[in-house]
Amino acid sequence: MSARSIDLEITSVCNAVCPFCPREVQVRGARYMSVRTVEQLAGRMRAAGDVERIVLCGIGEPTLHRDLDEIVGILAGTGALVCLTTNGSRLSRERLDGLTRAGLNEINISLNAASAAIHRRVMGLSGFETIRDTVREIAAQRSVAFPGLALNVSFVACRDNAAEAVEFVEEWRTRDVTRVWIHPANNRGGLLDGALRPGDLGPLRRRFAADPKVWVDIFESSPERGNVCRIAGRLEFISVDGELLLCAMDYARRHMFGNVAEHGLEALRERKIGAFLRGSTMETCVHCDFCPAPAARRYADVVGP
Repeated sequence: MSARSIDLEITSVCNAVCPFCPREVQVRGARYMSVRTVEQLAGRMRAAGDVERIVLCGIGEPTLHRDLDEIVGILAGTGALVCLTTNGSRLSRERLDGLTRAGLNEINISLNAASAAIHRRVMGLSGFETIRDTVREIAAQRSVAFPGLALNVSFVACRDNAAEAVEFVEEWRTRDVTRVWIHPANNRGGLLDGALRPGDLGPLRRRFAADPKVWVDIFESSPERGNVCRIAGRLEFISVDGELLLCAMDYARRHMFGNVAEHGLEALRERKIGAFLRGSTMETCVHCDFCPAPAARRYADVVGP
């Protein structure tokens, strides 16, 4: 049985408004996952025995959850690697101290810009310099203060910030970070206008090909498992209410396969993959960037362009 990862949405609330995120149209509302649900999930993870990594992300800002340290501790107790994706606006050296003591193994900071003006445009946040300086400080102290902590910085390339991608990489690849990630904006199951896309990232990939720290389009080389979507096939998306959804693109909650409070993870996975293979998820998948080509062609014959 292959190892799995979980994308856990401990809150659907966020203090940023990014053009490449579907949070503004999702139907979950402003919610926070209960500690009880996290405990139930931890029990399911122990029973499954194959969850290698759990990422606190979803479609929300995890640092807004008041019980974040406790949640990290509960999940770390399962033996899985615990990772956190954050926009960094509520991050500090002291905050990270508490999270690493609780068992955090990795932090991914979504900066998405190299300047305050572009950061404000693509994330709707102020305080870019403070966030950037905090991450610089953490990177400078990582080997001593946070040994063993993976520190990644990421940049979702879209129309509004693509011109800063090279500057972003040059800034962070010289610092003590684990990875510099450049992700092309995904169309979110066809929700987002193609005009948002950043264009060809090939020149960026070739420019930094010799630097193992720089990853451009991390999912491009991720293998598809037969006719199964590489996202749905490798990552279990658990929403703020404990429901296993198809993936993060299912912002409309069209495809719910059961709750972790009531079902084991393997049963939920089997329902999800079975639905994908039967074509039951085609309404969400057919126009998605991540849909495998054979499935997309099959779905298109039914759904149309």
